[in-house]
Amino acid sequence: MIGLKALFLGIIAYLLGSIPFGILIARRHRVDIQKVGSKNPGATNVLRTVGKKAALFTLLGDLAKGAVAVLLGKAFSSSAAMAEALGLLAIIGHDWSIFNRLRGGKGVATSLGVFLALTPGPTLLALLVWGTALGISRYVSLASILAAAALPLLIFIFQGTGSLFFTSLAASALLILKHRSNIQRLIAGTEHKLTPRR
Repeated sequence: MIGLKALFLGIIAYLLGSIPFGILIARRHRVDIQKVGSKNPGATNVLRTVGKKAALFTLLGDLAKGAVAVLLGKAFSSSAAMAEALGLLAIIGHDWSIFNRLRGGKGVATSLGVFLALTPGPTLLALLVWGTALGISRYVSLASILAAAALPLLIFIFQGTGSLFFTSLAASALLILKHRSNIQRLIAGTEHKLTPRR
């Protein structure tokens, strides 16, 4: 029964993560988000190509699905590892959505939702790293990569090397992996800075 419950919760978490909020919200504005801008269905591309309000709803949707997956784990299991695993499955669902032919975003907002629900203190500090890097560089991708790299270090400092530390390493690795093309453009000097559509 425990195995069936874990399997069921895992499927729910993956399906939650797979909901493509950016695609659905952009479609309401008659925009195919995967054919414009960076072609990424995340909040940053929605901001650049659709507008601030649509980007805000995309951000909140992507953040919420990560947090809800973790809260499901906390509600239906006393194991911290279950909540962490469901959070990772939500991120995987976002990155490789079953509703979008196993394509997806880069997992930044969904990861934020997951770790705000798991460990708010270190996550808010990582968010401060993100905001500082973005303010200085104006590169969302660079800010996201630096915040992802900072999170496991912050969790290690405040909570040691428990399962949450290794969960954060896995999530950070996924995020950085999804930013491969951004890293190449940053090195080449061709990455786009944040320029919201007015």
